[in-house]
Amino acid sequence: MLTAAVRGCVATMVLAAALGVWMPTILPSGSRIQLRLTSSVSSANAKVGDAVGAVVTVDVLVAGGVLPRGTVVRGAVRQVAAFSWAAPQALLWIDFQELVAPGGRTIPIATRLVAVDNARETVDATGKILGIAPPREAPTTAEDSVSLAAVAPELYDLERVAFRIRELERPEISYPSGTDITVETVTATPDVPVGEARVEPSPDKSLIALAAAQATRTAAGRPPRPADVVNFAFTGSDEALSAAFVAAGWTSAVALSLRADARTVLAVAEDRGYTLGPVSLETFAGRRPDRVFQKQTNTFDRRHHIRIWRLAEEHQGAPVWIASATHDVGVKFVREERTFTHRVETDIDLERQKIVDDLRFAGAIARYTLAERSNVPSPVMNATEDPMTTDGRIAVIVLQGVSSAVK
Repeated sequence: MLTAAVRGCVATMVLAAALGVWMPTILPSGSRIQLRLTSSVSSANAKVGDAVGAVVTVDVLVAGGVLPRGTVVRGAVRQVAAFSWAAPQALLWIDFQELVAPGGRTIPIATRLVAVDNARETVDATGKILGIAPPREAPTTAEDSVSLAAVAPELYDLERVAFRIRELERPEISYPSGTDITVETVTATPDVPVGEARVEPSPDKSLIALAAAQATRTAAGRPPRPADVVNFAFTGSDEALSAAFVAAGWTSAVALSLRADARTVLAVAEDRGYTLGPVSLETFAGRRPDRVFQKQTNTFDRRHHIRIWRLAEEHQGAPVWIASATHDVGVKFVREERTFTHRVETDIDLERQKIVDDLRFAGAIARYTLAERSNVPSPVMNATEDPMTTDGRIAVIVLQGVSSAVK
């Protein structure tokens, strides 16, 4: 049951939302907050007390409104241990302690880090980030050996030498500005400023109908098999599309090649990132994608990615693009093809929302809706027999121009 104070706060917030002004409310314990680092941090050189900056990337729903994206959050390094051979596991503990309200007023907040997006490290129950063990010197399983034989061993050796020189076999915890993390409040936070949720207008009916009329699956393999679910439609220029994903912190994936395959094997074997790493070939209406974007942190095992095709149709003089997005959450070995492929997150609607959130934070969305489709079964299997579930809707987005600088 709500206390009188909370009921009063809720009533005040309802009035504030109606008037379009900022008012304080209570942020409950257990609230999840999506943050993006605005400063880099590394176990190799951080010191206890070092400041760490971040910004809220997704509106947090609270009574009467939202804690809005763009809110600045401040933290500090609470504990750090660089990698050493005596205790070969780096450690980093970041404590986010303050929200910055409009006008610069700071509000104390108690949080616990719960996840680092697409990171090779783990986060323990107290919020400490635990580093990985050093890379092993040689493949230790039959599948590793087969995978190395499937690509050019000489390229693997060259890439491994380059990595040994570059990284000195010291797996520190290192996150650049732009890394996405999740924290959770551990106590209720009073006096948090909230505002009215910002909602984009819906695209016009003709664009929604065009998006909903497209084929719902991509294809992969020989012979082609149904692969991923088409879950996006965009309209906007080529430049607007590229700028939107760059501003959201995504990168273009390289084309498949022997050297790319060798680097991919190395990234998998040593659990490190390959930010330009290739994605497997899929087609839509018999065509390869026109654009491929991905987002990862420091491991090839886990990454967000989207394949995008340009349609022949235009909308109000602008190109229309169709796309399929999934979240890679692990790597598996395909014995028939003697190669690695990714496992995908079963609930593919989570990846759809991730991309919407990233583009929204980048200021790239002018109009947006989730359009219903009746011809998408759930669950379905992709071409590598990963189960996928979805509500079947397609995100329809009208893009607007943004700066290409990463936010």
